[in-house]
Amino acid sequence: LESGTRARDAMLLCLSIAGRSPHSTLCDFIVADTDFCQVLSAGLNALYSELPTTVELIMDEWQSPLPVLEASVPQLKTFMMALSFCNSVLQMAPLLVCQACVSLIKNGFLQQVLGPALLQNSPEEITVATGYLTLFLLHITNVQLMRTFLQFIISGECDGQPVVNSLIQNIS
Repeated sequence: LESGTRARDAMLLCLSIAGRSPHSTLCDFIVADTDFCQVLSAGLNALYSELPTTVELIMDEWQSPLPVLEASVPQLKTFMMALSFCNSVLQMAPLLVCQACVSLIKNGFLQQVLGPALLQNSPEEITVATGYLTLFLLHITNVQLMRTFLQFIISGECDGQPVVNSLIQNIS
C-alpha cells in the first residue's frame, strides 16, 4: 500500500511539473510515449468489473441506500480510491494530459463498462449500477471529470439507447 501511495504521489508531482510549462516535453512524453492515460482508464474498468452487480440492501424504510451500499461492498472503497486518483490527476495535469485521460475515461469506462451496466435487464442490477453512478457523482470534484460524466448521462448512448432515457425509465 505504501509503495502504491508513493507511486501515485510521484506521478502527481510529475504532472504538476509538466503543467508549469505551456510547451512541456514531459507532457508530450506522458501522452504520446507512455500508457499512463490508458492505464488510468483501464484501472477503472478493471476495478468496476470486480464490483458486485447485485447487493442485498437491508435498511430502514426512509434511509438512503447509498451508505448501505458503501458499507455492503468492500471492493467499492478500492474503486473510489482509483476514482479519487483520477480526480487528482485531472486537477494537477496540464490540459493535453487531461484531454487524453478524459477521452479514454469517456470512451472506455463510461461507454464500454458503466453504460452497459445501467442497461441490464435485472431491476436489482440496474439499481446497484445506478447507486454506484450516484456515489461516483457525489465524489467527483474535478470540473472536467464531472462534465464528462454528466454529458454521458444526458447525451450519451449505449446500444442505441439514450442513457438518460434508461435512467428515467428505471426511476419511475
